Amino acid sequence: MNQGNDSPRLGFSLTTKAVVILSLLLLAASPALGCVLVNQSRGAMKRMLDRRMLDAASAAAHQLDGAAIGRLQAGDSATPAYQAAMAPLRSFQESIALHFIYGIREEPDGSFILTFAPSSTDTGAFGDPIVATGALRSAARGKAAVCAEPYQDKYQLQLKI
Repeated sequence: MNQGNDSPRLGFSLTTKAVVILSLLLLAASPALGCVLVNQSRGAMKRMLDRRMLDAASAAAHQLDGAAIGRLQAGDSATPAYQAAMAPLRSFQESIALHFIYGIREEPDGSFILTFAPSSTDTGAFGDPIVATGALRSAARGKAAVCAEPYQDKYQLQLKI
């Protein structure tokens, strides 16, 4: 005889429980995996851009006549010697669509100054001081480098040199 308990069983089957648990695990793992993949992609993109920047800097440096550029002075911008020294950089700038390209010289006291900016939108004048970063010091010793974090110069340009 039934003791008044005619209601159907309310428990879930083992298969239903397993499906719910696996669904919850997948729901929790998907965002975590997405975050990991986004961070890895950002890191890979940053490394790729840094390598491209180093390649561009090295290629531009190989096109320059260092002796001719070393002789440039503040008032030389209208001279044929200045124009001849800048021609390879202008060509390089146009061929790879760089917004800015410029030269920096290390002074005897260890500071750095702007020597030339062959773009049509110059960002500074000859002799303007440049912030000396680790990457810039490395480049002055002949090894191209980029800073881990960009900084903004007084012209509001994000630089990684």
